[in-house]
Amino acid sequence: MKNYFIYGMFATIVCLSFQNCQKKKEETAIPEAKPQTKLIDRAAWLIGRWENQMEKGPLIENWEKVNDSVFKGYSVAIENKDTVFSESMLLEQRKGDLFYVVSVEGQNDEKPVEFKLSLSRKDELRFENPMHDFPARIIYQNPIPDSLVAKISTMKGDKVQYFKFGKVH
Repeated sequence: MKNYFIYGMFATIVCLSFQNCQKKKEETAIPEAKPQTKLIDRAAWLIGRWENQMEKGPLIENWEKVNDSVFKGYSVAIENKDTVFSESMLLEQRKGDLFYVVSVEGQNDEKPVEFKLSLSRKDELRFENPMHDFPARIIYQNPIPDSLVAKISTMKGDKVQYFKFGKVH
């Protein structure tokens, strides 16, 4: 009888311990991570048609959302009704990185050049490719609503070009 009592106590202790461990396990379980905002969503202010009316004709940049990971854009400079410059651009979210991919007619053997996001603020995106001669850095800024400033430069900043645009509604 004494042995049954000891076995019963042992079984009760084991059972209570197991239940207590299960409770602690449930209490300390890591909650599911909330989905993070995609980097590409920070660039949503780029979407739309942007123009700069220059002396000889407009400089146009246009962006549209293709899907949750890609924005597609193009830029053209028109002088005297002729296209004198054109490029196509992509913003691509790849895993945890955002890339600006540009293809310019007549440059780089028509191959795209990638620039990786190096800085993201509410109203600024900075992309860099230190291996590319010019530009090595591309910065988009949205300083005030309906305005866009694009700045391209070398990594040292010794060669810089600015392009200012207004949004076309």
